[in-house]
Amino acid sequence: MGPEPSRAEPAAAAASSAAERESEAIWRAVARHAPDGMLLTAPDGRILAANPAACALLGRTEEETCGAGRAGILVVDEAAKRLIEERRRTGRARGVVTLRRKDGSTFLADVASIVFTNGTAQTWTSLTLRDVTEQERARQALEILADAGRVLASSLDLRTTLKHLTDLVVPKLADVCTVDLVEPDGVNRVAIAHRDPACVAAFEQVRRHGVREDASGGVDYVLRTGEPSCIFELTDDWLRTAAHDWRHFEMARALGVRSFLSVPLRARSLTIGALTLMSTGGVPSFGESDLHLVQALGERAANAIDNARLHHQAQRATQAREETITAVSHDLGSPLGAIIGTADLLSRSGITDEERRSLIAGLRRSALWMKRITEDLVDANRIDAGHFTVEKKSCAIRQLLTEMLELMRPLTDQQNLALLVRFPDQELDLPCERERILRVFSNLVGNAIKFSPEGASITVTASLDGSEVRFAVIDSGRGISAEELPHVFDRFWQASRPSRAGSGLGLAIAQGIVKAHGGRIWAESEPGTGSTFFFTLPVGEGERGEAAVASPPA
Repeated sequence: MGPEPSRAEPAAAAASSAAERESEAIWRAVARHAPDGMLLTAPDGRILAANPAACALLGRTEEETCGAGRAGILVVDEAAKRLIEERRRTGRARGVVTLRRKDGSTFLADVASIVFTNGTAQTWTSLTLRDVTEQERARQALEILADAGRVLASSLDLRTTLKHLTDLVVPKLADVCTVDLVEPDGVNRVAIAHRDPACVAAFEQVRRHGVREDASGGVDYVLRTGEPSCIFELTDDWLRTAAHDWRHFEMARALGVRSFLSVPLRARSLTIGALTLMSTGGVPSFGESDLHLVQALGERAANAIDNARLHHQAQRATQAREETITAVSHDLGSPLGAIIGTADLLSRSGITDEERRSLIAGLRRSALWMKRITEDLVDANRIDAGHFTVEKKSCAIRQLLTEMLELMRPLTDQQNLALLVRFPDQELDLPCERERILRVFSNLVGNAIKFSPEGASITVTASLDGSEVRFAVIDSGRGISAEELPHVFDRFWQASRPSRAGSGLGLAIAQGIVKAHGGRIWAESEPGTGSTFFFTLPVGEGERGEAAVASPPA
């Protein structure tokens, strides 16, 4: 049998336990009335005691705090890892870390920690906590504002710039940051950053679900009213009022957003988009003090967006000017060459009177063609500037189509094409500027002539469709590809072909004229089956002499 245990051992254990209780009692006496939170912990992460201030900060009782341990209250990010490593290496550390409350919300705490030995030579750690969320958020926001100027000025490419901005905000100030812009095709989410890149697609999918015109909060509300939307504690009840349907509610709920701030992006008195910051628990929920900082960031972003768009418009204007010069030079070349050649012939002696009359008639045709080119340019510029006007007078549709037929038939006959007209079943009058609408027909039929093979037919129809008259110009040419179809009414659009014909302004001008009359114009086509150009004009709404103005293109 081995030696019996010494009676001194239980006594030593009792003395050690008593010394440990005495050390803890001393710590509690010191910590009980401390204004800052204090935790007594072991190096392995256990929490041995918590003072009332720490329990209040963490939203837990002391028992719950001790039960949670370090893993339950500390968000282990890079800042936390640095603090733990410094304390292990030096025996003391201080830094700002993110702590989690019982309800899952987080806050930023200034933590000072020291390693010490109690009366029984056990190693303990003491942590002092102070909530510095507002101060840290303000400091981080000011740093981001300072960096934002550099980031937003780094590129004039809009989407690149805004992606840099969202990456700057996440994860310092928010878990998620999005930028939504009002664009010609609707509201688009053009930039997004998430603390977890794998979650980006879910946030994009929720946005694509649609736009709520009656929204009382969120991005849609901001875009509609130009006012910020602040939800400091996001609840299921609020989500239900904002969701389109039950499926959309479930999608939004699964994102785990706890709080968000959305501010308008405004430029030149217009709301052009929204900047939204969200918390999913990685950063503390937002408060009233965050709003002014996010608005300041939104102002800088809006200016950058406006500058990028102005730069893009300037580039487009430069390109349009160059295209105009090229188009005019090309189109004036032929009639100018004809005029010069005819002038040389007229200066020679010995030509007959009949030859002279023929040459003079040719001069007149060339001069009229040059006049048409300059009128196209003037009209195109007026349409772009929103200054294009029409004077509406009552006009009989049958008479209008007859004049169009007389105007265009010599051109179709010259190309060995048949020009057919299907008149409406009943006589109709509509308010329009006759010369302008004849110009629309001239441009549309002229376009059909260019693409119709010899011997083909071009058909023009008119029919009553509710409160509108719908016109159609149908050809049997080679058609327009799906890629080109959305651009047929753009300035200087030319379908893909070896040689260039015309200035490329005809369809753009036709669109401007139709819009000035309150109508619509569009094209339908499939390669190999020809094209149909439609336009509508409202009936019975204009009085003699009524003026209408075309809006500039979007």
